Amino acid sequence: MNLKELRQQIDEIDEQIVPLFIERMKVSGEIARVKHAEGQAVFDPQREKVKIEEIERLAGEEWKNDAKKLYSVMMELSRGYQRRLGVELIWKHTD
Repeated sequence: MNLKELRQQIDEIDEQIVPLFIERMKVSGEIARVKHAEGQAVFDPQREKVKIEEIERLAGEEWKNDAKKLYSVMMELSRGYQRRLGVELIWKHTD
C-alpha cells in the first residue's frame, strides 16, 4: 500500500471511531443523570481502576500502555461532561 491508501484507511477508521466516541459520551451523560438522581459523585475511582485494567487486558501486552492513556483521556472527558450536566441539572431544579 502507498501513503495515500494508508491515509485513506486511517480516515475510514476515524469515521467509525468518532460516532462511537459520541455514543460513549451520550451514555456518559445518561450515567450523570442517574448519578445525580442517586446523589452519587461523578468520580468513581474503583470503577475507573477496574475499567482501565479491563482495557489493558483487551489491548494486550503490546498496546496496553497506549490504550490506558487513551482511555484515561476519554474518562477525563466523560467526567468533565458529567460535571457540566450535573451543574445543568442543579440549575433546572432551582428554576
